[in-house]
Amino acid sequence: MKVMNSDHWKKIEDIVDELLKLSEAERSQRARDLCGQDIALLNEVLDFLNVMDQSDDAILSLKKSKHIIAKSVVREIEQERDASYFIGKEIQNYQIVKHLETGGMGAVFLAERCDGTFQKQVAIKILKREFANPTISERFKQERQILANLTHPGIAKLYDGGMFEGLPYIIMEYVEGEQINKYCNLEKLSVKQRLKLFGKVLDVVDFAHRNLIIHRDLKPENILVNYRGDVKILDFGIARIEKLSVQETDRPDGFHFLTPQFASPEQLQKKEINTLSDIYSLGILLNQLLIDVSLFDIEGLSIKEILENKTSYYPKQPSEKYNHLPEQTKLDIAANRGQAPGNLIRELKNDLDCIVLKAIQPEPTSRYESAKAFKEDLERREKHLAIMARQDEPIYRTNKFLMRNRSYLFVALLLMIVLSSTAFVTISGIYAERDRALYEMKKAEEVTQFLMGLFDDANPVEQNDIEVSASSILELGINRIDTVQDPEIRHQLFMVMGNAFHKLSEYENSLNAFNHALKESKEFFGSDHINTADVYYAIGNVEVTFFNWHLAVPPLRSAFEIYEEQLAEDNLKLIRTMSRLGRSLYNFGERDLGIIFSEKAYQQISEEMLPETSLEIMDDYAIYLMNNEQIEDGIEVLHAKVNYILEHFDDENYKLVGPYNRLALAYRQIEEFETAITYYKKALQISESVYGIEHLTTDRIRRNMFGSLAALDLHEELEKQFHIAIETTRNRFSENHWRTGQIYGTFGLYRMERNNYADAMKYLQLRQDIYVETLGANHEWTVGAFSHLVAVHIFSESAQADSLLTEHKKMIRSHQPEIHSQILRSLNHVIGIYENKEGDYSKIIDKYSTFLPAE
Repeated sequence: MKVMNSDHWKKIEDIVDELLKLSEAERSQRARDLCGQDIALLNEVLDFLNVMDQSDDAILSLKKSKHIIAKSVVREIEQERDASYFIGKEIQNYQIVKHLETGGMGAVFLAERCDGTFQKQVAIKILKREFANPTISERFKQERQILANLTHPGIAKLYDGGMFEGLPYIIMEYVEGEQINKYCNLEKLSVKQRLKLFGKVLDVVDFAHRNLIIHRDLKPENILVNYRGDVKILDFGIARIEKLSVQETDRPDGFHFLTPQFASPEQLQKKEINTLSDIYSLGILLNQLLIDVSLFDIEGLSIKEILENKTSYYPKQPSEKYNHLPEQTKLDIAANRGQAPGNLIRELKNDLDCIVLKAIQPEPTSRYESAKAFKEDLERREKHLAIMARQDEPIYRTNKFLMRNRSYLFVALLLMIVLSSTAFVTISGIYAERDRALYEMKKAEEVTQFLMGLFDDANPVEQNDIEVSASSILELGINRIDTVQDPEIRHQLFMVMGNAFHKLSEYENSLNAFNHALKESKEFFGSDHINTADVYYAIGNVEVTFFNWHLAVPPLRSAFEIYEEQLAEDNLKLIRTMSRLGRSLYNFGERDLGIIFSEKAYQQISEEMLPETSLEIMDDYAIYLMNNEQIEDGIEVLHAKVNYILEHFDDENYKLVGPYNRLALAYRQIEEFETAITYYKKALQISESVYGIEHLTTDRIRRNMFGSLAALDLHEELEKQFHIAIETTRNRFSENHWRTGQIYGTFGLYRMERNNYADAMKYLQLRQDIYVETLGANHEWTVGAFSHLVAVHIFSESAQADSLLTEHKKMIRSHQPEIHSQILRSLNHVIGIYENKEGDYSKIIDKYSTFLPAE
């Protein structure tokens, strides 16, 4: 123990006495002059004043003055000695190498092992002088031991602690990662993904609570997420040391270490707290992950006003708070969650609103009783069960039942469609043909038994509680239709399920069902029957969706030939098929015939037509005009279509999605990009609202918008839309699906246009790898896409450029003499890229041009 000599003691006493002779305004500067940078001396002055704090009442007024002076000196000296002072210092066997951050309790540094035994990085938190009290130091040792025993993969470890130059320090695990709120936005996590991540936080907090440890300062800064999506909570239990600090703090209200936004009312009131205080902070955190903004407007308020705000006024629900934000803010927040503002509001309303508000109840006993209960309520919401945060009202319970069983209800709706059609035939048949009526009754009974059997086989109880989707029930139905004996019923079921898959944008399954229907129709009705023509049209229509013109033309031509032979010229089926066939022929290369069909179909639109048929024909004709470089005429037809829809339907009807998207494409072609973006956003808003963010139509509109955003240099918005597109496509399909590859390719081309060849090469290579794996190395899409990968290697002067170009030419030759139209389109596109780039690429252009058909 160090013995203080009389000279040193007198120095301390003289400093304090001299300070007391001065006015308060003069004392701080004089104290700095007298103490200089001697931190040890300052510690001894402070210890002396602490002893005086325990003296009798006669010196109460003196002790208060000395204590205030000492803390003022400490504060001002520490402010002068900034974080850089500690860089290079050694604490135990660690050398401080970098300042990470400064918070309410102290500064945090990165340190590295420096004794040569092994390599290790740690975080060292050097606490403020308020914690240098001898009583606190003793309690601090006890806290360190408790926290050191708190072992969980989601909790940053506490290794050791002690005193350094009179300041307490803690050595902790160094965690690399982003704050949880920033991570969610950077990764564009959906609400569902955010809730899953928040569930990990609840697991960690529940573990600590079961070990009788309260965090006391849960906020985004103390919750990090690494690149793998693992959660790590920092400073667990360290805030408990705040209770051990001296009563007088720098702040007049006595709250030096709290984060008011996340602090519970009982913390603000300085009451004894328990685990329910952490539940409150978690509720505030969940709200921030959902909408990015606080439910309480507390900026600039005192602690007393914040407390009143949190206890006297009922906060807005998250959905309501979000809905009252400025429009651009709402758009930005929704985009970071991969959805439209309207969809986000619908997702927040009711259950999530109630869950957040239950967690942040002013009265602790009204909150969730534990972090586990909090998580269980979120899980109940995900399963569409009634949550604890809501009253168990009959209507609410009914809605939950409907949501849980929506897959069954969807198939039940198909059942109703089938039964209603057979019932109509049955009733009509009673008067026309009794035998036919009896057959229809028997057929309706078989259809009923078949579809009800799907419910039994897809029962979640029998399937070990695996979530059953509408698509999976329909797939089960496809596999079971062969058990139906009657071929007419089999045909009818295949058509119903094919159309249902088409509505779900499950195009591969839709084609599978229609091909089965075609086989049944040919065998039962005959190859030239109207029912067979209906199937041909359905197959061709699906292929048009894929832009597979070479696959769309044959079935559409077959349907047209049957209809033309057996139906009147003004029959809707014939006119509709003529229009769709004209569009396909034009794109397939039979332009003259395509023009004849398209124009004839458009001329036969009449008032007597059903709106759906008229709109399909107008759409096909507008596309034909734009493909034929009659852009202005195409725009005129599309505006006529929009006006027609607005006259017959409302302004948010799903029928507006197609013409709005096509208008955007048309305006992009004539380089009116701002107008194009206006129509893209209209189409996108309706599509997201009606179909959902992951629907193929929504995805296509979003990707179409990329080019116009790039043309106007709206690169930040483009990046945002790209991340939404890639995330939704991954969720709907998979990382290795060809649709995911399409989006990578689109973004790679955008990067190439901006001369960012490294990124372009990465994304185009991703597309190529996915196409090879899913479509095959010789598929027309794979061969066409390879031209862009070759281009980026040539532009970046890659060593592989020549060999890749040679390989690509071999791939094209393997498709001769009839090179697929998709490959030709890709060659024309890449030739245009070479022509617009600075430099001489004439040899490459000439080589590719040899594969193009002579004009």
